[in-house]
Amino acid sequence: MGYTLITGSSRGIGADWAVEAAKAGQELVLVVRREADAVATLERIQPWASGAQPVVLTADLGQPESLAALIHQLDTLHMAGKSPDRVVNNAGFGDYAALHQADPAVLRNMVEVNVQALMHLSHWAANRLESGGRLINVASTAAFQAGPGMAAYYASKAFVLSFSEALATELKPRNISVTAVCPGPTRTAFFDRAGLEKSRLVSQGLMPLMDAPTAVRYAFQRAEKRKFYAIPGFMNRLGTVLPRLTGRRFAAATVGWLQRPH
Repeated sequence: MGYTLITGSSRGIGADWAVEAAKAGQELVLVVRREADAVATLERIQPWASGAQPVVLTADLGQPESLAALIHQLDTLHMAGKSPDRVVNNAGFGDYAALHQADPAVLRNMVEVNVQALMHLSHWAANRLESGGRLINVASTAAFQAGPGMAAYYASKAFVLSFSEALATELKPRNISVTAVCPGPTRTAFFDRAGLEKSRLVSQGLMPLMDAPTAVRYAFQRAEKRKFYAIPGFMNRLGTVLPRLTGRRFAAATVGWLQRPH
């Protein structure tokens, strides 16, 4: 059995995915920005770590040279006889700001993490996963419509979804499944980093935040069953359909109103 690679595994969805994978007896390779960031996750998975101890690799996925170094480390593991059978591209972040008010450096870093790193690690996975392997890319319900107030973030997740849909077709003949995980608003540190607590969506409780472990358990089961879409929660699944019913411009206007500062 190969290992499960999880990026952004220090907290939130990545950490909860590590817990589910450990419960399932999967060997883990965890990618974090700093080694100390892995401590909490390692403590959480300890009760199920009966086999090989998790490998912790550090990388700042917003820096191309750090991403290249990570891929080199993964290739070194491969040459040592350790190959992946599941790759979970979870690392990502958002920024709550209208484009004209956004910091260009933050936007650049967001695209590097949400798009470039995911694309290059998917390329690596497509060349390393064997028949029966699974590629799991964490997108968002944001992928299904435009998002005024977080335009670049929504667009980055639309890339993840479209990219994953194409890969699912490309990799199917090799018996490698692709799952696009599309959580809606979820109770993680993402909202603190993005600053979304100031929006109507969060401050007025217009859409309750889903519990992260619940969302991950659903998505994990879908990925294990080799399903493409993993959209936790009925309301989230309904929300992905509405833009087709109401039109994309109306959907964007609705998201813009929900994300307007309260």
